[in-house]
Amino acid sequence: MAKDKLKVLTNKAPTKQLVNLQESDVTIENLQKVFDHFLGGANIEDDNLYLEVSNVDAPILVSINPVSKYISFSCIFDASKTIPFQTKVSIINEVNNSIPFIKFVIPAEDQVNDCVYAACDLSFINGLTVVELERVVSSFIAGLTVALTDSELYKLNG
Repeated sequence: MAKDKLKVLTNKAPTKQLVNLQESDVTIENLQKVFDHFLGGANIEDDNLYLEVSNVDAPILVSINPVSKYISFSCIFDASKTIPFQTKVSIINEVNNSIPFIKFVIPAEDQVNDCVYAACDLSFINGLTVVELERVVSSFIAGLTVALTDSELYKLNG
């Protein structure tokens, strides 16, 4: 990948209030504070947190599973309806083999297979540091950027 294609995220120091997050501190509001400071673009809409990142054309949904204690980062991309399903699966498998941090799938409930779902998860059992959270979201964004520019995934674009 050409280095000029990827806009490197600035690694700002965590806010003094949020350096470590205990399990009970992992809330949508606290995650918004972290991502607003780190990325400058986190919005809460209908109790969902969305990250707007210039390298990725679709918003990144950040959700919390309080029972299993993990934070999920996900993104949905349009896929062309004219590309055969097997071709889509082959491309997605190739990308999954080259970028192990993110899993790309065609959702089973999508009868026409016109979208691709990308996701990664972060456990917060016993809490986590803001640096760890920022590292995971940076890796997710970098992985999405690579997948959408330097892999066959761009061929699926609807």
